Amino acid sequence: MSKAIVFDRFGSPDVLYVKEVQNRSLNNKEILIKNSFAAVNPIDYKIRNGSSFVCKKRSGIAFPWTLGFDVAGTVVKAGADSVFKIGDKVVAKSGDVDDPHGYQEELIVRDDQAVRVPDGVDLAEAAGIVTVGVTALSIIDRLPAETQSVLVSGASGGVGHVLVQILKTRNYTVGGMCSAANLSFVKELGADSVYDYKELQDSSELCFDAVVDMQGGKTGINLYRFVKDNGTLITVPTITADEVVREAPVQRGVSAAGVLALFTADRLSLLLSLIKEQKVRVHISNLYSPEEADLAHKKMEDGHTKGKILIKF
Repeated sequence: MSKAIVFDRFGSPDVLYVKEVQNRSLNNKEILIKNSFAAVNPIDYKIRNGSSFVCKKRSGIAFPWTLGFDVAGTVVKAGADSVFKIGDKVVAKSGDVDDPHGYQEELIVRDDQAVRVPDGVDLAEAAGIVTVGVTALSIIDRLPAETQSVLVSGASGGVGHVLVQILKTRNYTVGGMCSAANLSFVKELGADSVYDYKELQDSSELCFDAVVDMQGGKTGINLYRFVKDNGTLITVPTITADEVVREAPVQRGVSAAGVLALFTADRLSLLLSLIKEQKVRVHISNLYSPEEADLAHKKMEDGHTKGKILIKF
């Protein structure tokens, strides 16, 4: 039996509770992980409240549902053909998009969704890098080759603070937009310039080759004024992507695109190497116990998150 955080109906963070669950038997190329940390991501609370596209994919699956995609821990059992062995420290994406189960004390993952954690890389940072790091790499994939300057909105958040750092390793000029309280944090990450989003509400003075929108909706549409003619806007929130892309000012030649995080083990290995080489750090702002999962979700939904929120098992 394994302790898991589950919910029986869509709703507020208060619907989350801890329950003992039974893991199934291992397949040959799977491992059983004793979980140390699970990362909390916006998609988790969107699944919990019923607004995520994942809910449609999971329709027909009986409650209770599990949550969580990003985990790091220790292998306690390995399938007959697994490339991993008992005692290996690993980080993993727990299941496909319609089967998140990372909020669990022990969990099964496929070999192709796990990577060994290098010596010197903390398990908390490893868990924290998975979704945000893969999303950051997927954003960079969408930038045109001629892009030199990038403005990152939500630069202090989970994806934002990792994206700023990776962009700097690739020699982009980076602007970071965040709340006033986090300006110094984003500057420390390496941003060339930082901006209080409240002070920019009525401004159109900034001009970047590309802008990355982390908020979506009207907030994302409002960021077009900072894109150069013939520039690019990348919008991250899936639920409003079509709305934001439709508003691209084509008369100025501006293009826009949504982004979906493309996970591969190779990408995760790359992200871990950036941490090991101290080119990227994952800032852990809050640690919660499984019994405090509701508080973790409330913190995430409050917005203005600084770095990552994790559940510690």
